[in-house]
Amino acid sequence: MKKKKLAIKKSPIYTLTFSVLSGLAALFMLVIIFAVLLTKNDIPTEKLMYFWFIISVISGFISGIVSGRTAKSKSVIFGTVSALILSSISVGLLTVFADFSPDAIIILLIPLSVISGFFGALLSSNIRK
Repeated sequence: MKKKKLAIKKSPIYTLTFSVLSGLAALFMLVIIFAVLLTKNDIPTEKLMYFWFIISVISGFISGIVSGRTAKSKSVIFGTVSALILSSISVGLLTVFADFSPDAIIILLIPLSVISGFFGALLSSNIRK
């Protein structure tokens, strides 16, 4: 029974799924926090895109950290891929719910999130060793 659990935890699908889900949880918590900040401080909605960049970078970094912790090898690759998946999900959510044009967002949001996931996984794998 323990061998099955270890085999599941070592699989790359488990690593990617767990890191993307933790990144999504961080994304939703940060969206709620920034939504409260936006309403309390009367910040115009035109500035929402800048807040989304901050949220995406932080959630990509958290996803990279979790990926670096769960992956035993190639953690930087898993962190980068999980941040890429997470940023594509966030771009999809933005285009569906917030009516943003995906052209301008994809150019900046996806590379920023992927770079932050890379550095999160790099930091996590180096701290672990």
